[in-house]
Amino acid sequence: MGYELRCHFWWLLSVAGIASRSDSLPENVLRGRKVPRERLLAVAEHYYHFGGKSPINQQIRDLISALEAEGGQHSVSYGLCDFGL
Repeated sequence: MGYELRCHFWWLLSVAGIASRSDSLPENVLRGRKVPRERLLAVAEHYYHFGGKSPINQQIRDLISALEAEGGQHSVSYGLCDFGL
């Protein structure tokens, strides 16, 4: 017995990624938490390899474009969250 999945609406939820190089060192995000400075610099260095921003933002935009390009058959909505970090 086979089933056909029909979806007319896509809801994408993603963690909000760092959008610019100035956000790569997340001191404001971690205010009040005991995170060693060396760890902050290591995290920032990771993002510098991607031009100072998280690649997830563009990947989500590309996915939305691909879903919308399927002949307008799908409605696409998305949300970004930071989980209060």
